[in-house]
Amino acid sequence: MNGVSIVSKQPIHDKKVHAADPSLLDIFSFTFVDGDFKNFRTNKNSALLSEKAAFQFFGTTQAAGKSFEVFTLRDTLSYQVAAVFQNFPSNSHEDFDVFIPFEGNNLKSLSFNPDEFGVYGKLNTDNPLAIESTLSFSEKSYRLQPLPEIYFGPRVVGEDAKHGDEYSVLILICITGLILFLAVTNYINLTTLTLPHRSKELAIKKLSGTGQSQLLLAFAKESLALVGLSLVLGIGLILYHKPWVESLLSINVIEIFLSGDLLLIYILIGLLLIVGLAPLLMVYKFAHATPTRLLSTETISFPRFKRVITLLQLGISIFLIVASIVIRRQVNYSLVKEPGRNHYQVVYLNFPADYTNEGLSDLRAHWKRNNPNIQDVMATSQLPNRIQSKELDSDLYFMTVDRGFLDFFDLKTQQGRWFQANDNAPKVVVNKAASDFILNHETIGIVENMGEQFNQPQKPIEY
Repeated sequence: MNGVSIVSKQPIHDKKVHAADPSLLDIFSFTFVDGDFKNFRTNKNSALLSEKAAFQFFGTTQAAGKSFEVFTLRDTLSYQVAAVFQNFPSNSHEDFDVFIPFEGNNLKSLSFNPDEFGVYGKLNTDNPLAIESTLSFSEKSYRLQPLPEIYFGPRVVGEDAKHGDEYSVLILICITGLILFLAVTNYINLTTLTLPHRSKELAIKKLSGTGQSQLLLAFAKESLALVGLSLVLGIGLILYHKPWVESLLSINVIEIFLSGDLLLIYILIGLLLIVGLAPLLMVYKFAHATPTRLLSTETISFPRFKRVITLLQLGISIFLIVASIVIRRQVNYSLVKEPGRNHYQVVYLNFPADYTNEGLSDLRAHWKRNNPNIQDVMATSQLPNRIQSKELDSDLYFMTVDRGFLDFFDLKTQQGRWFQANDNAPKVVVNKAASDFILNHETIGIVENMGEQFNQPQKPIEY
């Protein structure tokens, strides 16, 4: 239920609330930090809160037994907190914060239709082949959808939106792998500089009676210690940059490490062994060399091996340069397609017929108040990244806008002023690209260019 208001210590508006039956606790896994979840099964006026919601409502996560009110324009209902559970991951498919019991009369009193609900199912995956792709119950059918299809395709039949591009992810993984390969081969090349010193060290150890197995074991310890130290430093850097990683990827790295995920542990151990034991392939040749060969001027330097690595590095570097150009062009293309900055979406709709400025102001106020996801509304004659109206015998382009245009696109006035409520035509504001032209007495201000927002050359525009 969207757009619900909550009253605890202070009113909280436009909150999302889920109404669920008691079997919710059998479908999803909760970790409770306060209270007793059994009360949610028995008490029709109980509620479950996440730690985030409990802190938002009461200023503490120890909120079991506290009361709050849920209201819409039609009615107000009181609920008591039965238990508080740990927050769901920030990148989960659904944002669960507040649960109240699924009671038809209560939902109707809050202006919601209890017949419009979603269903969550929990299936036994021990034998996936036995699960039918379509489940039918009386008159309703439900289709199972694989996770890759959910995140890399439409979620449901008829939905156009995609949540990711599998092809782009694979390309980026390949590029990341190539960069990692360059780093490893560069390290190999650097370590070959120490070969003369290590050759003398090995020769002295052999002359003193050290066996081949002991040499191999010493090298293995050295390699694993170095890789282990690097792994610890790498994990430390990730934890140090936790806020930046969480804001960029919506991943709480501390929770991942503390949860003891077996897959993560296996990956770390596998990387440690692979990277730690890989250098030992070359050590075998050193360990079998005679002290005379190790002390000679013809030091074991693996010339063919280094030549192959150098050629591979050259080829991969050229490929990455070309790939970066292609990717940049693709990113630029995606920016051009978006009418607006990428940290929000700008939706373009036809202006209602016979609408006045007062009607537009009313529309802006009502849409923003009743739809929490809408940040602002603004009217303009054409999209600012597709301006086609060019004045005759002039280099200027023109477009008509309302007074909210400046704030909508977050533009700054560089000289003069923007339109005001009592301005009458003709009044003109130009962008910086048009300020070099001869301006008439009707020009009241100059604003900054906005072509960079759309990754396009800036046109001289007259508003």
